[in-house]
Order: sequence, then C-alpha cells, then structure tokens
Amino acid sequence: MQNPSVITLSSEAVEQLSPLDLFGTQRFSDLESQLQQRALIEQRWLEDLRQYRGEYEPDFLKALTTAKKSAVFVNITREKTDAWASQMGDMLFPVDDKNYGIAASPDPELTIYAKQRMQTEDGEQPTQDAMVATELMKIAQDAATGMEKTIDDQLIACDYNAESRRMLHYAAKLGTGILNGPIVESSVKQSWSRNGGAWQAEIIKDIKPAARCVLPWDFVPDMSADRFSRCEFVYERKYLTKKDLKRLKNLADHGFITDQIDKLLMASPSSTRTRHHEFTDQIRYLCGLNPSDQDARYEVWTYHGPIPADVLAFAGVDVGDLSGQQFDGVAIFAGDVVIKVTLNPLETEEWPYSVYVCEPDEGCIFGLSMPYLMRNPQKIINSAWRAMLDNASKAVGPQVVVNKRLITPADGSWEVTPFKVWEMDSNMQFAEVQKAFGVFHFESRQQEMSNIMQLAMSLLDRESGVPMISQGEQGQVTPTLGGMSMLMNAANAVRRQQVKEYDDNITKPMIRRFYAWNMQFNEDDSIKGDFEVQARGTSALLVKEIQTAQLTNILDKYTQNPTFAPMFEPYEAMKTLFQSMHIDNAKVLRSREEYEAAIEKQSQGGQQDPIMMKLQLEGQLAQQKMQHEQTMLQYKAQQAAQTAQINASMEMQKLQATNELKLMMLQLQHEDSQRRERIELMKLAQNKQMSQDRLLIELEKLDKQQAHDSQKFMAEIKMKQLLPPNGNFGLE
Repeated sequence: MQNPSVITLSSEAVEQLSPLDLFGTQRFSDLESQLQQRALIEQRWLEDLRQYRGEYEPDFLKALTTAKKSAVFVNITREKTDAWASQMGDMLFPVDDKNYGIAASPDPELTIYAKQRMQTEDGEQPTQDAMVATELMKIAQDAATGMEKTIDDQLIACDYNAESRRMLHYAAKLGTGILNGPIVESSVKQSWSRNGGAWQAEIIKDIKPAARCVLPWDFVPDMSADRFSRCEFVYERKYLTKKDLKRLKNLADHGFITDQIDKLLMASPSSTRTRHHEFTDQIRYLCGLNPSDQDARYEVWTYHGPIPADVLAFAGVDVGDLSGQQFDGVAIFAGDVVIKVTLNPLETEEWPYSVYVCEPDEGCIFGLSMPYLMRNPQKIINSAWRAMLDNASKAVGPQVVVNKRLITPADGSWEVTPFKVWEMDSNMQFAEVQKAFGVFHFESRQQEMSNIMQLAMSLLDRESGVPMISQGEQGQVTPTLGGMSMLMNAANAVRRQQVKEYDDNITKPMIRRFYAWNMQFNEDDSIKGDFEVQARGTSALLVKEIQTAQLTNILDKYTQNPTFAPMFEPYEAMKTLFQSMHIDNAKVLRSREEYEAAIEKQSQGGQQDPIMMKLQLEGQLAQQKMQHEQTMLQYKAQQAAQTAQINASMEMQKLQATNELKLMMLQLQHEDSQRRERIELMKLAQNKQMSQDRLLIELEKLDKQQAHDSQKFMAEIKMKQLLPPNGNFGLE
C-alpha cells in the first residue's frame, strides 16, 4: 500500500474492488484531504505549545543567538493558562457536588391531579385520579433518582472528572477539548469464594460505558463545518500494536472482519500512516524525543458518518432491501483496509463526541487558545525584557578606549586588570600619556523598559480574561468578607458565560448520551423512564461565603415561621448549607431514610413540638448565661479586693523601709556633727590658739554635751518609732 496525499483509481481498478475496499480507499483519501485542510491550525497549535513551554520559534532563536542578544523568555502564558483551566475545573467539578442532575419530565396532566390532591379540604378524600397521579409522579421521581445514581456510579468508575479536567487543560492550551463517551469498556473483577475446603477465584467481566479525553491532534472533524453539530463525519485516531490487532480477531461477533485484520497484519505499520505523523514528530521534538520513524504500531482511525448500504451489507450488517441509501454508522480502518463496519450503536444516532472551545472561532470547529489570546502582550513582555537585559549588559561597566601609540602593557595583554603596569613610550611626555585612556558610559534604560513591561502585563490581563484578582491577588480592594466576595463575583462575570457554554456543549450532551445508553442497554428496568438532564455548572459560580451567609439568614428567619416553614425542605436545606461550606454531607448528615425514621419516632413518642423545645432550650441557655455572669461578677470583686490588699501591704512595707533609711541618715548626720566639733578644737590647739589645758577642758565639756545630745537624740528616735509609719520625723 502506498501513502499518497490523494488516492486516484482507474475505472477498471474501481470495478475490481469490493464495496468494502472501495469504501476504505475513499475514507483514507478523504482523511488525507481533511488533514491537509487542518494544516494551518496545526501550525497555530505548535506556536501555542512553544509559547506555553516558554520557547521561541527555532528561526527566531537562531537569529537572536547569531546577533549575540539575550534569548530569555518570561513565561506568563503558562501561569494564565493553568489559572484558567484550574478555575474552570473548580467551578465545574466541585469535590462535594456534581454539575448535573436528572429529573422526571413533568406531565401537565399528572401535575394538575397531584395539586388537586394537595388542595382537598380537611376530611375530604382525594379523587382516584389524584391518588394515581401522585403515585405515578413518585414512581417517576424514584426512577429518575435511580438513573442519576447509576450514571454517577458509571462516571466515577471511569474517572470522568479527571478526564474532563484533562480535556479542559487542552482546551486552555490549544483552544479545543474533546470528550469521547459513552464508549464501552470491559472491566474484570476478581472475587474469592470457598468451594468445599478450598478457595477458588471467580473472574467476572463487567461491561460499562465510559468517557475518555481525546487528544486534539487525534480528532479530525469535517473541516468544512463551523460547528460540530453541522459536521457530516468525524475521524478519531488510535494506535494499535500487532498484538492488539490479533486480539480483535476474537471479537468477530462484535463486527470485526477477520480476513481484513489478517490483510492488515501482512502490511507494514508505516503504510498506514497519514501525513499526520509529521505534526506528531514536531510535538515529539518539543519534548526532546526522536521522530516516530521506528514506531511499530498501526495508525488506526475510527470513522463516524454516513455509510452506503452496500458496504454495510458486504460487511454482514442486515439493512434490508435498501440498496443505494446511506445509514449513519461506524467504520474502523487503517490505511485503506477496513476492519469493522457497523451501524451507530445508539438508537438516537448521536456521535459519542463533545467538543468544547476556550474561545470560539467563527469559521472553524477548533477554538482559540489562551496562548493565542495573549500572544502579542507576551511578545511585548519578552521584547522589553530582552532589551532590558541587553541594555544592562552594556551599561553595567564603562567602555575603555586605549591609544596604543602612547602606552604598551608590560605583560603584553591589553586586558584591563587591577595593579597592571603600563610602559610609556620614551618619546612621549607624561602629560600626553594621561590621555592614553578614554572612559565612556552607556545610558541605562531600565526604567523605560520596566514601564513597558508593566503596561504589557496590564494588557495581558485584559486580553486573556484572567485578571490577577481571580488568581488570588487582592490589590486595592477593601479586605472584608463582603467586599472580597463581591469583587470575586464581578471577576467571574466572564467565566459564567464560559461555564454556561460548557453545560450546553459538554455536560448536557454527555449525560444525555449516558442516559440513552442506559435506556437502551441497561438491564435494570426500575431506572428507566422519560427524564430530563439538568446542567448546573453555573451554581458553583456564586462565591461560597455569600451562599453560606444567605442560607444561614434564610434558615434563621423563615424556617421557624408558621407561614413560611411549610415551603422549606429542611433536609435539602441543610445539605445545601454544608455544600456551600465545602463539607462532605456523607460524613456529617444521616441518610434521608434515617432522618425520616428519626422524625417518625419522635412523633410516635409524643415528644414536644420542635419550636417549643427550641424556646425551652433558649430559656435554659439564658438562665445559665445569667448565672454564669453573676458568678463572674463575684469572682471579679474578690479579685479586686485581694489586689487592693496586696497593694496596701506593699505600700506599708515601702514606707517602713523609707523610714528606716531616714533614721539611719539622721544618726549618721548627728555623729558627723560631733566629729566636726572635736576636729575644730584639735585644729585650734595645733595652731597654738588654745592651750593644752584649755583644750582638755573644752574636750571634757564637749564630751558631756555630746553624751547629752546623744541620749536626747536616741530618745527622740524611740519616740518616732512608736508613731505611725507616716509620722513627721522632723526632716522637712
């Protein structure tokens, strides 16, 4: 088999081909044509990937290197792209809730009868029609709940949230995300049971629907359509090894054609490749990997679209006597070899694909990515940063000009180093040598480049639609709960529209297809019925703090009001309140059945009305609060008295210490006065102004006077010690 861009066959060759071979040749040729039309989008994807990874185009990087200029890349794109994908993931897939629901389709006639039953007067029996209508509505709601639980289990089993977040990552990075589902996957369960005296392993194969993320470059829709709903066909690529193909031979009852698989196994894997592998090689080059020339896998494509009746009949599909017509079907081929042809397995004839774009492109199914939206601001930032570094490298030091005719380096090197010795020409004067060096400085332009970068950052926020406030930067906003919540709601205004588009393009179609699959293939009839899919991704867009405050206010005001209380469902209200607080209901609340059983038990036990119990409890709490306040007042009074007593005792001790110090000072002053008088007499005798006899007489008189004064002073001291501590010591 050859691999041309377009396969052309002569009329004789066409007549010799079977309808299946001719169909395979047409599909392979058409696939090549669609890939050729997608070439420009692939180039845009490569630019997006390089920008996301912080890499320049190879030619531009080579030009920078040749010019010896800075080649740094300020990667703001990755931050903004990941922020967008993370915000969308948090809004669409909260850990404590799901973004869809299933409800029974309302029947106007049944609704009227059910209302008639609710409006019957006291003592009047409802009509038979009203009772039947109420019972039918309950059965339908129970079936809808069972269907929702079944789909929820199936999505959890295939890790739907993780696949969806991966799809959102590609939608942000390349502009387009694709989910494939429901696709049938077989899971193997292993259980052990005792058989007699030994244990035996039992292998159980379970077939369940699943959803998987499709790589954008593996998805080739009808490139002439501007919306996925207007596509005539779609292709998806997968890689299969020879071992995988041999396994398919055992699935002949599932529509795989054994002879065609043998024909494919005899061909080389390289013969099945389209021009698409060139783009894949460029992606591998970005990742630092070698080209896929040595890849031994077969490039296998799945086609969804119109298939002629004669092709289906040739493949063994019973389409009746409807030759010349076309049916919506599925074909799997590699190169021009078709290995399976079948009708669309879903009776609704929906294709198992959902496409979501980050930013719609008016003329194409593939959307615009976050890197594309911020391409120009990112280039401005990089240019300013490179210019800043290039300018800094020139302005960091002076440029030195040397006149070689005047001086010569002693070491023979013209490099300027510390403590270098230069030799002067002997014919030159020293004044001339001082002109040997000229020093020049380049101007620094750091501030100008920084201003350009700041302006580009502001433009990048605007053009990307991911402002810094949505990434957690508060800015100049008032740091209050209400202010931050209002600002976050305003920042999410654009995101509301994107989430609504996700609900319309992904959630509703995907859950609707899972619902159709279960209606068609699930063996449990109790979950089947006429249901509606409800997408509620936008319910997570209101800031949780506002939700919690509003719910708490509503419950406090209205649930105990006799007029408004019958309007509320208390169990659902508490579930919603816990969800707004990001609390897992399963860990806090009982199941609804346990809650209703507890309420019934309370009513049978003759317990008081909940409102009266609440009032009694509030009275008891008020009484306990009053007793607690009285106890606290007594305790505070005792503490104040003890504190005053301690302060008085400390003041007493302080006064006593002060008085003792004053007494000691008085005694020292008295003794010092006596010593001074004796010294004066001794000085007079020494200067011969007083005779020795006169000195002895004066000293004797002085001793008597000092003895008398000392007795008098000690008597006064004893008297003062008997007075209160604050008595007058005659020191003032």
